[in-house]
Amino acid sequence: MRHSQFAIVLLLSAAGSPLRGDQPKSLDCLQVFVTGSDSAMSQSQAPVRVRTVHLVLKNICSVDITAFSLEADIKSPVAQQHREGVDMVYALHTASPAYEKIPLAGRDFRYDFGVRDDPTGELPFDCAVKVIGIAFRDVTAVGDAAWVKRLFESRKSDVTNFRDKLDLLVKVAHLDDAKAMLQGDPDGSLSDDMKAFWREIKGNVGNDPARWGAYVNRRINEMQQFISILKEQSELRREGN
Repeated sequence: MRHSQFAIVLLLSAAGSPLRGDQPKSLDCLQVFVTGSDSAMSQSQAPVRVRTVHLVLKNICSVDITAFSLEADIKSPVAQQHREGVDMVYALHTASPAYEKIPLAGRDFRYDFGVRDDPTGELPFDCAVKVIGIAFRDVTAVGDAAWVKRLFESRKSDVTNFRDKLDLLVKVAHLDDAKAMLQGDPDGSLSDDMKAFWREIKGNVGNDPARWGAYVNRRINEMQQFISILKEQSELRREGN
């Protein structure tokens, strides 16, 4: 990627903002700073140029943020509006490599997103970004009601999905059961996500019962932790109007 000339509209500065323990939970908790952009041709079959927008976010409130939604109003090089919804609930798993990257209280957080660019990639970049929704670790949320509802429904759905995965892992905990159950193709009634998970565990079936048991037990432990986190973090309560 090469750096392009850009003109940036800064809505909220992330520089020098102290942690505010007395800051009421609001959209102002997450400050946004646009730091630059890069332009490059996409690697897909269609020759489309994509501009990557670089942000620094800062949580200035005393409660960790688990999800947020941004709205970008791009004037140039291609006039467009772009919404970006990010749920980092899985990073709450302490074994996750992303745990230290979530917007913890008082923590800076770097985030990028891509938008359409002009074919040359040379026009000035003019962009304003605002926060439209935030979910906090204490399961409160502020901002756009439709986004909060979608987040709630998504997390509830994921609880069911992980329970289904846990059930499958329990059924194949013994190597002989795994070999009998995972032969052939996955059941056509399964969701695409479950089919992918079926193929994942099938790909790990070997001939060593001890290694298989260690793999399944690790995955069962992960599923149980994800279910626990999601059940806790799906009970969102939207504050304000």
